[in-house]
Amino acid sequence: MLDAHIGKEYLRALSSDGDHVALAQAWIGESGPFPLKVYTYKGTSEDDRRVHLISDEDPTASIEFRLHGLITYDYVTIVRALQDDDRNWLGATALQDYKEVRDPLALVVFGEAAD
Repeated sequence: MLDAHIGKEYLRALSSDGDHVALAQAWIGESGPFPLKVYTYKGTSEDDRRVHLISDEDPTASIEFRLHGLITYDYVTIVRALQDDDRNWLGATALQDYKEVRDPLALVVFGEAAD
């Protein structure tokens, strides 16, 4: 279980399928905040709250969640670190040193946790 704060400016729809992703500030107990990508599925109450946030006219609007889910790698972020701006794979010479992967973890939301 973790607590997440999602600002409207960090929320995106995932293509036309209706799911959403956000870069959230997350806390686990008293530890945090940590950057964490949070994915929700279309038709869930958590995703519905995000849809309302997107349509909110206040550009500084945000929501708070207490969530259950599965922590995983954010493969999209990792792949993008290995590609150039045109999304071509970097050559072997560009990958001889370590590459920074910003925000490499994600939470796939299963539901909201009770207080």
